[in-house]
Amino acid sequence: MDFNFIKPEPTPWTWKQAWPNLLAPPVCVACETILPSGETTLFCRLCLSFINSTGWRKVCLGCGARFPGELTVIQDCAYCQSWPRRFASVTSLSNYEGLVQDLVIRMKNRNGEITSLQMGKLLAQHLSKNATEGLIKQIDWVTPIPTHWHRRLRRGFNVSELLVESVCQVPVWKGKSKKLLATQRKTGKQGTLSISQRFQNVKKCFKISGKTDLQGATILLIDDVMTSGATALQALQLLKNAGANAVHLGIIARGIGRQTAKVRIRKDVSEGANVAG
Repeated sequence: MDFNFIKPEPTPWTWKQAWPNLLAPPVCVACETILPSGETTLFCRLCLSFINSTGWRKVCLGCGARFPGELTVIQDCAYCQSWPRRFASVTSLSNYEGLVQDLVIRMKNRNGEITSLQMGKLLAQHLSKNATEGLIKQIDWVTPIPTHWHRRLRRGFNVSELLVESVCQVPVWKGKSKKLLATQRKTGKQGTLSISQRFQNVKKCFKISGKTDLQGATILLIDDVMTSGATALQALQLLKNAGANAVHLGIIARGIGRQTAKVRIRKDVSEGANVAG
């Protein structure tokens, strides 16, 4: 199974569809190279090859981290095996590095909507392939990690919601977009905190939104990047407590740069293990 290479899907086109591109040719959202007609994503082949990260072929199904080595899947790794709770699977496009890191940062900027939607299309291709190969079972709902209204107002959008919008263009998941979670308090920026502080920072920051019956449901949770796992694990616990049978996670990037010692990870996670409060 190929967990790394995202191939552009060929699509038929007509002159009626193509003539606007003659006036304003589409460009790669990463490098602004003019794209040929008929491309299904706004990435040139070179940038797409960088996003594919073909050198990182060993994938952790438990947290989405990627490692050099033979093409294979492992159930957990040093970065997630001590987590107190588990996702049914985690699908990532890449580690948080290189071009993917630059694109994720751009997604979080005020004008990052197009980049977010295009990265969402790549994630959708990857998730749908894993679903076809049986790694992801039947999904009842596709839901984003929510963001506080103040942060959304400042940025103008929620990146995770745009990713869900792209993922739910896949026919099998159309109509399954649902905001199952909401924020109930503002949190500090996770990137400025230690791993144990990140778990404390997100305690009780989410709540179940609405009255959707989640008993026995299989849910696909979507976010842009995961590093410590604190935010995603908080969402996982709430969904499980509400009756969800399985929660899969789809992310653009898995950040592992600061987690350099297995012992340190175990210590920090255990200190902040009670993510549900």
